[in-house]
Amino acid sequence: MTKKDERKKAELKPEADGERFLSRAEVLDITGVTYPFIWKMIRAGEFPAAREISDRRICWLASEVRKWMQSRPRRMLKGMEAA
Repeated sequence: MTKKDERKKAELKPEADGERFLSRAEVLDITGVTYPFIWKMIRAGEFPAAREISDRRICWLASEVRKWMQSRPRRMLKGMEAA
């Protein structure tokens, strides 16, 4: 299985203990945005900051990324009423 296949398999479902870490590649794949966009959002305080799990590795909590995704406003199309 390639790394791309592994990332595709990554979901925002919590692990058995209720939480998991997401790598940078997983966050990019799940959110569909670029790292420069995430970096800009982190600096503006609008995206959860990464956590250091070692000197050379960072990750995000899946629950924080999920919460950010759910907080994004829905785009209303012409003629739609707000729910």
